[in-house]
Amino acid sequence: MSKKRKRRKCDAMYRKYGEHSSGVFCGGCCNCQKRERDDGRWTYKCLAYGVTGTYETDWSPMFTACGFFNMPFNSQKDVPIIKRDAKKQLEKNCKAIAQASWKAGISAQEASAAFIKLSNARKVIRKEKECRKRRSESSHESKS
Repeated sequence: MSKKRKRRKCDAMYRKYGEHSSGVFCGGCCNCQKRERDDGRWTYKCLAYGVTGTYETDWSPMFTACGFFNMPFNSQKDVPIIKRDAKKQLEKNCKAIAQASWKAGISAQEASAAFIKLSNARKVIRKEKECRKRRSESSHESKS
């Protein structure tokens, strides 16, 4: 991930919550959580920034903490930063589908259905990889 992208994440947090005055790091915050990804590797996520299944919301415990440091995130009243951007992304995806369908000469409904099929196929492939990984791990354990 580029330094510029990392800086944008921090800047968004500082705009919303301000910077922490004592110069502590995100790793010591209750909102910075270590999670396992689909590929078996570990990453950090900040609840206040937002959590998705993509690398876009990966967080570094070495970032300088924001003003929300160690204030437990309440999903009922607090709105994560990334959730506000999700609506913009949805609008962008809809425009892209409309443009692609126009170029391909098909209806937007057909293009949308193709997009859903592709998304479902990716989920199936991911699950198959997970099953293969679990099988290989269990076979290694049984040999030991």
